[in-house]
Amino acid sequence: MAAEDVRAMRILIVEDEPLIAMCLEDALLHAGHQVVGIAIDSEEADRLAQTLHPTIALVDVDLSRKREGLEVARGLRSQGIAPVFVTGQVQLARENSDFAVGVISKPFEPNDVVDAIEVVDCQLRGGTPPPPTVPAAFELFPIHA
Repeated sequence: MAAEDVRAMRILIVEDEPLIAMCLEDALLHAGHQVVGIAIDSEEADRLAQTLHPTIALVDVDLSRKREGLEVARGLRSQGIAPVFVTGQVQLARENSDFAVGVISKPFEPNDVVDAIEVVDCQLRGGTPPPPTVPAAFELFPIHA
């Protein structure tokens, strides 16, 4: 997708691994999105979400190796923010799909993250992205009532 076609999204990154967080931030900024902040734990994620009002949050399931990301996603979802799990624990993410709109499996390619954000944006606007545009590293969860 060309940079001029991208609708800039306000994105919060919740990731405790600095290299992964920087990779996500770099890919998103390069694609024209706004990264409103990077949180390494639930308290910081909540504070940033309440003050900076992201549309989407990329959330690692295992913050500090404690599955803290599941609770983060639940809290963000209750605030009207669309969490996307970013994890190597895809099955655990699927089991908690009511907390998020999808999962990006680690390891991932930076372009897969950018493409996944476009798919989520399409869904948030009420559209249905055609299957070829959904990157292989991304799984969109069914919408829960």
